[in-house]
Amino acid sequence: MNDKEAEAAIAEFMEKVNIIYIYLNTQRQQNRPYSVQNILDSFQQRIKKTQCQKIMDELTTQQILTCKEYGKAKIYLINQDLFDTKSAEELAILDDQIKIRKDENDALLVELKQLQIRLKETSQGQSNTDISSDIKQHKTDIKSLQDKIKPFVSGGRKLVTQDEINKADKKLKNMQQEWKRRKKACMEIVDQISESAEMNRKDFIKKLNLETDEEYKVVCPI
Repeated sequence: MNDKEAEAAIAEFMEKVNIIYIYLNTQRQQNRPYSVQNILDSFQQRIKKTQCQKIMDELTTQQILTCKEYGKAKIYLINQDLFDTKSAEELAILDDQIKIRKDENDALLVELKQLQIRLKETSQGQSNTDISSDIKQHKTDIKSLQDKIKPFVSGGRKLVTQDEINKADKKLKNMQQEWKRRKKACMEIVDQISESAEMNRKDFIKKLNLETDEEYKVVCPI
């Protein structure tokens, strides 16, 4: 190999070393583990695996990187001792910022849950077509009621006076009292006859096919 070829080989090697250093600088900012294959994939095989592995091992020897072996796999990480350490005051500030972000995140989660509930309720509600149909029906019902009360409002029909209402109420109460009186008298007669026939009231009523208020669910209002 002549001098020109040697210089070209050295330049090519240094270019590859520079590529790896650029990648490592990026990883230093992210501070995440990676393997030789990650570097090869990032630079689309512009570096040979053996060359890359050699450089990574050298950086590990220089304690720029730390290496963990898992079987045949090697995982590299920037030496954590190279990072600046935070003072107690700076750590306290970071803790406060973390708490603020956590509170903001919790508030957003609550808001998200409320929005999801509202979305579910809205999705399960009536469609616009159904609502329009209901509105149309309600308008029809309102117009029908307005037509019915119009004669009363305009004076076209005579309204019942309070005196007439009181008289009707009194008459109804008298009828209710008479109903109860007659029912009581009827039941007394039924009891007397059933007792003479040595039968209870229920069997006696059933035998004669008598109709009762209870059978037809008729209840006196008072």
